[in-house]
Amino acid sequence: MLTRGRLPRVKLELGPIRSLTVDDLACLREKRTTPLGPQRFRDPHHRLARLIAMGVRPKLAAEQTGYSIARVYILHSDPSFMDLVAKYRKDVDEAYIDAEAERYALANEVNVKALRTIAEHFDKADEEGELIPMDRALRVFADTADRTGLVKKSTVTNINVDFAKNLERARQLRDASRAQVIDVEPQLLESKNG
Repeated sequence: MLTRGRLPRVKLELGPIRSLTVDDLACLREKRTTPLGPQRFRDPHHRLARLIAMGVRPKLAAEQTGYSIARVYILHSDPSFMDLVAKYRKDVDEAYIDAEAERYALANEVNVKALRTIAEHFDKADEEGELIPMDRALRVFADTADRTGLVKKSTVTNINVDFAKNLERARQLRDASRAQVIDVEPQLLESKNG
């Protein structure tokens, strides 16, 4: 008897040689009953799931875990393994969000210090009666203005010219004008003859 996938772990006995029939091939259409993924996840599976959750490409994840690329794709198609990846992705996302929040807070702190330093520089120059060069003052103003809602307005106009439509419209107008000329000419001939 032919089977799809792995052979069952039973002792097989060979029978007489015969030709295959359509009924013999029907078993190939049946769905596979054995699960693709592992029954229990071991440490290498968890490591692979973490790597995939972090966004590591399957080929690189296979190299780092010692799995073949085919095995990684088989695991990738297993719903229970993808649930494990989703669990780790949630942890990765929370860690990423925490890291981004820390980065944002640090960047904001640096921005505040930079603006304070610029303001102190302008205050000192003002106290000493020194003029900041106009080009430098304009650059500082331009760099800070767009962050406070004073953006320069720009208008972009797109003109789409559809050559095919214009050509078709010209042909229709031409045909319409020819039709009018043809309709008028017989009337002129009748009035001349009459």
